[in-house]
Amino acid sequence: MQKKDIWNRSFIAALQIIRLTKEFPQTQEAKIIVRQIIRSATSVGANISEASAGLSKKEFTSFMNIARREAIETDYWLRLSYELSLANREKIVVIGRAYQEIIKIVSTIVKNSLQKPKE
Repeated sequence: MQKKDIWNRSFIAALQIIRLTKEFPQTQEAKIIVRQIIRSATSVGANISEASAGLSKKEFTSFMNIARREAIETDYWLRLSYELSLANREKIVVIGRAYQEIIKIVSTIVKNSLQKPKE
């Protein structure tokens, strides 16, 4: 999978999160979740961008691992939003599936980057 593809997926998913949070109620609790989920969702693509900036393999792996952790955190906030019925549950499920795919892809990238090259 191309690095640009995972960046595009994370960018589109972050946009979906931002749009979804506009449906959240204006309660104090929801506002806290909105800040957290937007922060973690946008951090995924930002860290993928950093990883792709021509850094060393160690730095690449580090930034991709941060992106993976941020995607996992975003999934957590989506699950919490679903259970609290903060927005349309069907939309949350669709976005959640996108983040599950992002987690799988980025996890594979991290795993592959940690493997020693074949001689």
